Amino acid sequence: MQPRRLPPSLIGGCLLLTSSQLTLLVVLFVLRQLLALLSTWAVINAKLQLVIALPIMEKCIRFFFDRYLNSISTPIRRKLRDEVLLHFHQCPNSIKKAEDMDALTQKITSAGWVLLSSLNWGIPSLADSAVSLFSAIWALVAFGYGHLIPLVAAIFALYYVVYLRPNKQCLSDIRKDRKELQKKVDDKRKFVYASFQDGRATNQDISNLERPIEDKDQSFDIHWEEISWSISMVSSVMATICLSQTSTQLFWATNTVLSDMVSAISGLSHFLNHLSARGKDWDNLAEWYKEHSNLVADPHQKPFPSSGLHVNINTKQGKCIVKGRLSIKKGNVYMLVGPSGVGKTVAIDAISGKDDGAGTRKFVDCFLVCTQTSRDNLPRKGMTIREVFAGEPDDQLLKRLLTIVQMSGRFSSYDEPYEGLSGGERMRVAVALAMYQCWRERKQVLVLDEPEQGLDAECQTTMLNQVIQWCKTNGKTLLMVYHGNALDVVQLRGIDVAWKFAKNRYTMVMEQCFPEYVKALREDALKKLQ
Repeated sequence: MQPRRLPPSLIGGCLLLTSSQLTLLVVLFVLRQLLALLSTWAVINAKLQLVIALPIMEKCIRFFFDRYLNSISTPIRRKLRDEVLLHFHQCPNSIKKAEDMDALTQKITSAGWVLLSSLNWGIPSLADSAVSLFSAIWALVAFGYGHLIPLVAAIFALYYVVYLRPNKQCLSDIRKDRKELQKKVDDKRKFVYASFQDGRATNQDISNLERPIEDKDQSFDIHWEEISWSISMVSSVMATICLSQTSTQLFWATNTVLSDMVSAISGLSHFLNHLSARGKDWDNLAEWYKEHSNLVADPHQKPFPSSGLHVNINTKQGKCIVKGRLSIKKGNVYMLVGPSGVGKTVAIDAISGKDDGAGTRKFVDCFLVCTQTSRDNLPRKGMTIREVFAGEPDDQLLKRLLTIVQMSGRFSSYDEPYEGLSGGERMRVAVALAMYQCWRERKQVLVLDEPEQGLDAECQTTMLNQVIQWCKTNGKTLLMVYHGNALDVVQLRGIDVAWKFAKNRYTMVMEQCFPEYVKALREDALKKLQ
């Protein structure tokens, strides 16, 4: 079966409309174009009253058309988002865990704007240009000046090839360069402005940072003004050629029709230029949609083996290669130790099934992983604790979990929005939430990646000992990546096995009984003291 694809943005917008919405839009749209053609007929036949009345009626229909289109724009964007998210929800768990949700959200938002601009601006501009062009030809033929049509077309074609197309490409290049510059500036902006706030940077530093973007904006505006001016000049030249051969009586009629044509073509040109710059946003989402179609499903999920899970890690992320043979037994607590950058998180990704480097994807549903990203996903303020814990009604359960992570006295109410959580407090709430989800969803293995981050030594030792005790009491297996001080490790109780990460050409993971690991730590400490 061929992978599904998102259709082009114009067609995609129509497919997201209901039949009643599409019918009403087509009726208003056709009526609008018929009134435009009737206005041309009235001009040709010098029906003064209709020349005055029909444009007013046409503008009223245009108002209702635009108003109705705007009213359904938000539902259309919601349908696009729901379609993409439903498609994402049907992807294998391993793919979903590896997805950058911020990037996906940005793809959906950008594609939504392209879709709406195509509907609100593209289709009307295309139709207006076609009707206006037909009206202009109709008027010239009706007035007996059909022989001027090839001349007008030749002037337009020459102008487009020699001037308009190269300059539109120039505008597109400016937009592309600006986008690249924007990425570079965004990477530096927060740091430079923070330095300015602290007095270590000056106004000139900020000006130097922002100037390249401002120069690109100015260059774009100048080029666009030149194009707009050239369109007006070419249109005026053509109108002069045509009008010079008409009688004074027909001057106003021809001028009206040609002015409408110029305006419509200018609007269409502006839209096409916009689409050439932003159309890639829709293409990016369509490409993502295609890549995430017909993926190989996750293997049939199995329960955690009663004899334990035997893992053979052989995985790679970037330049980091991790290898090792490990055993994960039900109810045991494992501490992953080693210097930064040796691949502890890489190993966790492989074991928990985020990638296929350990052959554990058929056990993906057994794992609940809490990382620094879990902490960062928690807002600093504005949510209630009950909202964080998915509306859990049991206050005693929430209190027990928050007590384990030393946060029971932080919240006066579970139903009032909290204020100003620090990084360490968010980490503790994230750990409590992971414990809750592990219990609620009946996961067998809880994975904590650096849960001590942002905590002082006393707090982290107390909290981790209580988390370990909770896992032992509830029969959960715990894998914990730890970067704390070696002296703090000695104070931890209930850990069964240490996984030691040592890096040479690649990282090798070795198991060691935790008491023996602690004994080795003490001996190393004594040697250093001597």
